Amino acid sequence: MILLAIFIVFAISLIRNYEKTFILIIFLSTLLRHFDAFGNSLYLYISLFAIFLFPFKVKSPSKYIGKFPFIISFLFLMISWVISNQIGANKHYLLLISNCSELICVLCFWIILKRNPISTIQTALKYILIFGGIIAFYALFETIFRINPYIGFINRLGLYTNDYVVTEIRFGLKRSQSIFAMHTTNGGISLAYFCLLLYAKQHHAIRFSNKICNSIIVLLLCTIFFTGSRAAIIGCAICSLMFFSKKHTNGRLLFVLIFIILFVSPFVVDYFQTIYNSIIDTKQVSGSNADMRTLQFEIASIFLNKALWFGNGLSYTWEYVLYYYKELYGAESLWIPIMIDQGVLGIFSYALFFINCSSFVLRNKQKKMLLFILGFLIFNTLSSIPNVPIVFIPIYLMLMIKIDKFYSVQNQKYVCKYNNPHLQGREIYTWHA
Repeated sequence: MILLAIFIVFAISLIRNYEKTFILIIFLSTLLRHFDAFGNSLYLYISLFAIFLFPFKVKSPSKYIGKFPFIISFLFLMISWVISNQIGANKHYLLLISNCSELICVLCFWIILKRNPISTIQTALKYILIFGGIIAFYALFETIFRINPYIGFINRLGLYTNDYVVTEIRFGLKRSQSIFAMHTTNGGISLAYFCLLLYAKQHHAIRFSNKICNSIIVLLLCTIFFTGSRAAIIGCAICSLMFFSKKHTNGRLLFVLIFIILFVSPFVVDYFQTIYNSIIDTKQVSGSNADMRTLQFEIASIFLNKALWFGNGLSYTWEYVLYYYKELYGAESLWIPIMIDQGVLGIFSYALFFINCSSFVLRNKQKKMLLFILGFLIFNTLSSIPNVPIVFIPIYLMLMIKIDKFYSVQNQKYVCKYNNPHLQGREIYTWHA
């Protein structure tokens, strides 16, 4: 009944105010994927309903499809999923529909962003600030008190697909999962939100209290460390490099902050030294280490060779391989299930996707965003990120590129680069001399 009520609320909201609700669904998708509704995620039903309404609520969407910058890589991904599903012993049509719907949602978001860029940016930032604030403040509570009453409550009701409570202590702190089923999920979504909010902050695109905004950004960064995930920390380190720029005061302040943290506080030095040592010598802490990951790739290679070109079928990793090879539990990389399930075509399709993302930011003269792509590529290579689909990376890239196009930093004031026809009927910001 609870999940049905949530679905009805989103359905009514989509009918009444489609674009804002669709944006909300996109940025709540990680949480919505956790809820178990008739053996599938609640997000699947909500997103399919949203896709069904899209042509009725958005005028002339077809004229944008041909201009979609990720259409080639998305088509290859769909083809790979379809072929793998057809050749597999067990057919997974709902999983196929779910995967394809993810891509369609990215396309729908791009069309909405193209039609109303300023409105979409501000709506997205508002939702991310609210949701990111909830994630980060709750993660802080969880880390300080080493308890997670929300997850305990959800597990008692049986609302999530996985009843998993993280109790492990790493680097002296409880590994934070916040409101999610896994700590790596918490790390993945916190990293994405942190990067987007800090980018928007540097461009003065956020219309909210500076104190609140700064607090949420800092706490999201801390949340990544609270997870205790080395993959998340490495990904964060790489993504953060995109913010070091002479043009931005925030970048210089960040250098000063890092200097103070590393060389003034002995406690923090010890903490980061422990993290560094665990990355260099992966056996120093519990959990996956380099030997375990190497073994997982060796197992994946065996099954890749059995069905080289198109793989063994969707979910073959979880339904068959995991049953015989317990070492594969967790499949600590994006590439392991791709190798087994989708073969060379799948590997090529995902590689093409990352190349497509890279060419997209280069065409828009945003070389620094390559670090964001690289950070998430390495994060996903080192560890799986449940319920944070890699195909959603373009959403954050598109938003950051639009923020750079419409907002700028000049005399440390909030400005809009130029009067654009998209801004008609909305508040206009002009250059400050």
